[in-house]
Amino acid sequence: MNKLWKDKDWLYQKYVVEKLNQTEMAKLVGVASSTIRKHLIKNDIPIRSLSETLFLCRKNPPITISDEMMEFIQGNVLGDGGIFSVSDKKNIQRTASYSHSSKYLDIVLYIKSVFEKNNIETMGKINRFVHKKSGAVYYQYWTKHYVELLDIRKYMYKNGKKIIPRDLELTPTIVLHWYIGDGSLSKCSHNKKYVRICSEGFPIEDVEFVVEKFCKMGLTCTRQPSCNTIRFATNKTGDFLDFVGPCPSEIEHIYGYKFDY
Repeated sequence: MNKLWKDKDWLYQKYVVEKLNQTEMAKLVGVASSTIRKHLIKNDIPIRSLSETLFLCRKNPPITISDEMMEFIQGNVLGDGGIFSVSDKKNIQRTASYSHSSKYLDIVLYIKSVFEKNNIETMGKINRFVHKKSGAVYYQYWTKHYVELLDIRKYMYKNGKKIIPRDLELTPTIVLHWYIGDGSLSKCSHNKKYVRICSEGFPIEDVEFVVEKFCKMGLTCTRQPSCNTIRFATNKTGDFLDFVGPCPSEIEHIYGYKFDY
């Protein structure tokens, strides 16, 4: 090994540039981690703080997000999912994690399975929570932290709140998962069914924008001012459901009723 652990350039490359920890470096050259630490100090290379070390431990290898998976994530972020950024001690956003909550465990397991099939690992276990006052039960899932998820966070959030990006293409996959999370199939007074998407959490201008976009696609709808939600015309219910396609088989026993037209 030519005593690489004594070489300042090697130490700097591995510790500062590649962000390896002292134990990982020690394994590369067959010495104790204390030896690495000793020579980092000797060569005036600053030792990382505990907070920096813990932050780096949360980072994961690079991933490739396919177009299909990107649409799956974006559709769920419009609905019941969320992406939360992680900052370092300088408050610079470095990575992000996806989270999904539902009162149905099978929904969370379905989301988890899709992420894992795309090599996005789960962080910890699925948590079960019980609301103190109502007694309602819900489940929450988190992915591990990835730099690639941070790009989606920056794209779909503004000042910490979800937005509908103006250049977001409303593909069948995106609209399907938004509908699964926040949509409903309701009946009006004359017993005809219509699709409604609960969009009250978005700015009014975003909802007005997406309503216009749906209408241009031939899926006539309006924004309901009283609740800032999207209501599709009754004569477009079939067209909407044809556009998004069938309910995923894994969760059909829970949300199949939203596709019963």
